[in-house]
Amino acid sequence: MNPQTRQAIVSHLTTQQLSPEEQQAEDPAISWVFNIAEDLQSELFCYEQEVGDLTAIMLTSVKITPNDNATTLAAALSPALAPASIVMMNDVLTLRLMLRGDANSIGGLLDEGILISRHIISAVFTRIVDLAASKIPMQQAMVTAMQALQGPGAEQDQQAPAQ
Repeated sequence: MNPQTRQAIVSHLTTQQLSPEEQQAEDPAISWVFNIAEDLQSELFCYEQEVGDLTAIMLTSVKITPNDNATTLAAALSPALAPASIVMMNDVLTLRLMLRGDANSIGGLLDEGILISRHIISAVFTRIVDLAASKIPMQQAMVTAMQALQGPGAEQDQQAPAQ
């Protein structure tokens, strides 16, 4: 990886106080683990095939109770999350987000990716975790996840009569 791009990533994650730690990765990737939220880490894999052509993949995973309904809900919600995607395999729920840019744009792209990831985690992951733990039924998990994805006030908007 181009040293300028590498430094831009490390500097940005450090400036944002995300405590990046470089990890071993298979060539040609470089990987960091960083704190995306309190008690939650993400892994960032970066590939730069040519100088100025950076692909970064953010992965955020949480362990959950294995549950067929939770797997179904994750699969059903994933298309609504594009360009992000979620996958549940066994007892791990993972959010994947791909970013493309260069050394000059990576800071803004990382900020946007973190913002999107945090929104999806709070809107969707919490409902899937609750469903997997049998705290809420499937229909409630689906409806509340979709409302949370739409943002604050989405529930009132859906209940307001059309004018």
